[in-house]
Amino acid sequence: MSFHRDKYKVFIISKKNDTFATSYNLHDHTLETVNSAKYLGYSFTSELRWNDYVIVNNICNKANREIAFLKTYLNVGPATVKENINAYTKLVRPIVEYAIQLWDPHFKSDTDRIKMFQRRIPRYVSNKPHYQSSVRTKLQYLTWTSLEQRRKEAKLIML
Repeated sequence: MSFHRDKYKVFIISKKNDTFATSYNLHDHTLETVNSAKYLGYSFTSELRWNDYVIVNNICNKANREIAFLKTYLNVGPATVKENINAYTKLVRPIVEYAIQLWDPHFKSDTDRIKMFQRRIPRYVSNKPHYQSSVRTKLQYLTWTSLEQRRKEAKLIML
């Protein structure tokens, strides 16, 4: 197995403003020191902070791509086919709920942006535009739990 030196970086986690300057070497190569790193899909800084806004934007972008995929390939089907496939619960909801115990949105604006996906899909499934259908009624018909309730359950299970 060959050594890929570009894949290795030094990530120092510290609350101090002035961290010690040291260089790390691996196979006679000095590793680059970085202030932020991506781990399991989330970017962390050396102070172990992340920006909720960035996380919510990334999740919204990924979920929008999945919704566009569903609309492209399932748009021609009747509502009963869309309900039975359960594509939302298999493709979109896992994106929105991934590691939600860690980054549960604290601001109402972020929560509303995440909730937007659960409001768009029932209208799409029922083949009705927004002015002809009630989302609450459609959610009850589909027996989907709200994302807020699922976040609460996930945090309780983790504890």
